[in-house]
Amino acid sequence: MKWFIYTLLISGFGLLTYGFIYPTEYFLHIYIHNTSYMISYVYFALIVLIIGSTFYIGKIKNKQN
Repeated sequence: MKWFIYTLLISGFGLLTYGFIYPTEYFLHIYIHNTSYMISYVYFALIVLIIGSTFYIGKIKNKQN
């Protein structure tokens, strides 16, 4: 579990850095009925960082008990 949490945190920071270096690149780009839905790397990186941080905080709280 420790390596999974560290992988989430490192990949989140990597995606966030990539999103700031290349702001016009999109992680997900979908066309549905002439409507374009785009998710940038920054939003995806923030989701990954929030999930990783939640697991990390949970691990710290379990270690203290």
